[in-house]
Amino acid sequence: NEPVESEEETAKKIDLLRTILLSHDDWFTIDDLLKTYRENTTVPWSRTRNSNGAFTKFLRSHPEIFHVDDKRVRLVEQMDVDQNEVADMDYESSQLEKPETNDDDNEHWFCFDDSTVTCVTQQHIQRHYGLSDCAYMLFYRLKTPRKKNDSSMDCSDTVYSIPQWLIDEVSEKNKILEEKREVYDKYQNQLPVTIYPGEWFEVIEGCRLNLNNANQMLFPDPYGEHMFDKRTKTNEFISILKTLYGDDTDFFTSKKLRSGQLHIISRLINVDDDLTLDKNDLSTYRNLIVFKHPSTLPNTVIQGEEFEPIMLNIVYGFPDAHIHASRLQNTRHVSKNTTLAELKEVLFRDYYQYEDQQVLRQVRMGKLNLEEKNNRKLRREYKIDEEKQTLAQLNLHDGDTLG
Repeated sequence: NEPVESEEETAKKIDLLRTILLSHDDWFTIDDLLKTYRENTTVPWSRTRNSNGAFTKFLRSHPEIFHVDDKRVRLVEQMDVDQNEVADMDYESSQLEKPETNDDDNEHWFCFDDSTVTCVTQQHIQRHYGLSDCAYMLFYRLKTPRKKNDSSMDCSDTVYSIPQWLIDEVSEKNKILEEKREVYDKYQNQLPVTIYPGEWFEVIEGCRLNLNNANQMLFPDPYGEHMFDKRTKTNEFISILKTLYGDDTDFFTSKKLRSGQLHIISRLINVDDDLTLDKNDLSTYRNLIVFKHPSTLPNTVIQGEEFEPIMLNIVYGFPDAHIHASRLQNTRHVSKNTTLAELKEVLFRDYYQYEDQQVLRQVRMGKLNLEEKNNRKLRREYKIDEEKQTLAQLNLHDGDTLG
């Protein structure tokens, strides 16, 4: 015959089951409860099956603790601490002796629920969690803990106070953590910006900036790459720049193109609100051009993201193209908001040196992919309706070829 289960073993089972159920706000299926129980103990349920019977029968045999329906179970009083258990815990806490040489006796433990805090012993913790492979415990400490018969107690009491060495260690760890957090935040908010002198640029075709010092290797001081903090306010950032480059200067956020040219996105100006650099165009494009006042930047130079030029290769498919080849530009920088019809008209006029709408309507444009695919070059002729679309809408990019 299998041995009869002792009262202590039964109590351990009940404690573990209560612990599992307390972690759930409502009903728990009996199957899931049994599965969770087995995951949290090394003692199989079947070991004492002869005394307790089936798992459900065991739960039903303790109606004062478990409320069981057809397939579910919950604690009878989910949120209340059993008063007998509290009395046991109070008794155990009253038996605590003053610490002598045993390190375990110098540790003080408390049981928390929604309404009470009760001293407990390590024996109670062992009884409560002894069968569990792992346990989750949350620690609290009242600033002014209360005794039963006193309105308050002295926090300097060694039984209830935190040791000074632990306070010092926590304080030191927090200090180190705060320093590491500051270093991490500073790194995460770094904004590298390359600052160019305005005299390095020349205006091409009256509307584009070309970096005219391709052979220049070193930036003169104080130009070049600088590191700023993204959290800096824009107005404060402009003040820093004016300190470096003078009050009579203008600053333009620019995008570096594939061609090596820079396209101006916007002028950096003071703002009324607390706009920081991480919400500014500069955080995206990270290039800045400094022009002395009065600005050497002509008003004709196009600015804005919508006017960003696309570098296109142009191929003329007319029979007499070789005659005009010497004066035609094979590379064009065209704003991406230009329609295909507008570009066609410009190219036609450059080619024939005159305007003829009737001939222009007969001209077709297409995209030529110069990459070999299946041993042939791919071409795509645009339809009349597509000529109303912009280069951006046609998904044209730097390096594409139009014919």
